[in-house]
Amino acid sequence: MSQKKLDINSVICDVRKVAANTLAAYKSIKINTGMLFNNESSSALMADYDVDINAENVVSLPDDETVAHKVINGTCLITKGMFTTPTYLLVNGKAEIEADAFDGEKQLLGITVNGTISYPDSLSGSLPPMTVNGKAEVYPADCTKLPDTANVDKLFILRSKATRYYSRKRVLMLDLSADILRLAEKNTMFVTKEAYIASSLLEDAVNLFDESIKITEVPDGTVYLPDCDAITGDTLRRHGGKLLILDDVRITGLSAEELQMLESLHVAGSIYTDEAGAARLHTLSISPDTEIFILRGDLIMNRGSFLLTAAQLERSDALTVFYCGSVTIDDRISPEEIRDKLSLLSCGTVLCTTNQLNAVELAATDCGQIVCSDSAPEDTEHAEDEDTTFINTVKYQF
Repeated sequence: MSQKKLDINSVICDVRKVAANTLAAYKSIKINTGMLFNNESSSALMADYDVDINAENVVSLPDDETVAHKVINGTCLITKGMFTTPTYLLVNGKAEIEADAFDGEKQLLGITVNGTISYPDSLSGSLPPMTVNGKAEVYPADCTKLPDTANVDKLFILRSKATRYYSRKRVLMLDLSADILRLAEKNTMFVTKEAYIASSLLEDAVNLFDESIKITEVPDGTVYLPDCDAITGDTLRRHGGKLLILDDVRITGLSAEELQMLESLHVAGSIYTDEAGAARLHTLSISPDTEIFILRGDLIMNRGSFLLTAAQLERSDALTVFYCGSVTIDDRISPEEIRDKLSLLSCGTVLCTTNQLNAVELAATDCGQIVCSDSAPEDTEHAEDEDTTFINTVKYQF
């Protein structure tokens, strides 16, 4: 009986106790890991066998050293004295490291973060081995950290200190009752990427930011809506017609009276609107960086999966399929009908025939992938090998 190959994929792999008979039992061994724990004897032993190691970090430890493995889902704040035994940390979410977290004995052997990690720049030379599948945020150590979008209102100013404040994305100054001059008197400064400031506050606020920071002036009375993905008539009646939205937003189905309520709109993402909404937007001052997508004709949106039939497209003069997870196009629909009538916008997967492919590519904007349903599946080099034993785990120990 021929020997099998061994393929290990893990966050942590501990090879300190690997034995010769284990290595000899396989034709070859491949280890893909974020953190490899080894020692001199295991390294020497594996050198005599066909062992391929792909490790982002390697740490040598004594044979009798016990290593704890901690998994945190969500937000993890790493503080001084948090770990009393040697520990490898896996965070699925957001990890934040305090400035004094590694003062004294270091028990954190390594970190893997699937998400974002944030730490002051003073720690750059003392961090344990890290693997970050996402984003790393490094901020000035002399700054007080604020939320990613920081709202500087009257209460903030009353509690503020004579210091520098850091916000990863932006600072908002929209509260007209806020005494901005009080911040200047305290020598308060803000470190961020951009700021949105109400017109009446602009002159007093501008010196609180370095000249490299982008500043956008917005009309007095502008309201920031943090979780708004669609502007409705109720939105305008509750919050007024001066709005600041920092993500994509949809404006569809508003009456002529409701559209007239919209006085100013600042959108950091894209605007998806129907033809009536587009006509109103062209009368407003919209940032040139904001893309406007017009949803023409009938609208199908927010479906997990959607089957577009030939009869449905035939009944429409124009049809927009927007923000659907997967869209399947009836093979009876001609390429000419697709070009003339169909718009596909921000959909995940579009399934069509090879004959429809060129027309679908012209009709699609910001879609994840277009797949031909009548093409033979391609052979992939990653298909499972019957002669290979696969082990996929968080921690593996020989």
